[in-house]
Amino acid sequence: MSRYQNIRVNISEGQKDIIERALKAESQVSIKLSHDDLNHGDYVLALTQAQINKMAKAFRDGKGVTKEMSKT
Repeated sequence: MSRYQNIRVNISEGQKDIIERALKAESQVSIKLSHDDLNHGDYVLALTQAQINKMAKAFRDGKGVTKEMSKT
């Protein structure tokens, strides 16, 4: 079982709505985060260590990332 860690990111109001709808529908969702979004924000995502590593690499490389989140 994967352990989740809370990571703070910036997301738009539209992305918040997409995540909330996916939670209610118990479905998977993908959101795109720009390099600036990865720099500590107000919204908390529960991510696995592999997802955190991917985000950290994208941040170091000055890139964004697309996060796929399961219904879990």
